[in-house]
Amino acid sequence: MATIRTKSTKLSVSLKNDEYHKLTLTASSREVPLSRVISDALNNRRLITDEDRKILIQMRQDLSRVGANLNQLSHHLNAGRLDIDAKDATEVIKSVKDTVSKIKEYL
Repeated sequence: MATIRTKSTKLSVSLKNDEYHKLTLTASSREVPLSRVISDALNNRRLITDEDRKILIQMRQDLSRVGANLNQLSHHLNAGRLDIDAKDATEVIKSVKDTVSKIKEYL
């Protein structure tokens, strides 16, 4: 996949002291440069912390595992090689619901 490179432009901006303080606090808490905070805000990207990012990565991995398990179950069921009982199906459904609930709480 080709990478598209964009040209950066330097910009000088005057801010009130409290505005600058808010920006520096946000950048410091996120451990990112000020330019990243400003860019995220301009592009309507949610300002997330490193901890938030770790949580999102874990949720994505959890959903990926659940999806893979569901795909394997459906493949075996469709091939007639699996006789699943209600308890197993309930556990899979509960796992999916729990993961989706975590994501809803977070967002």
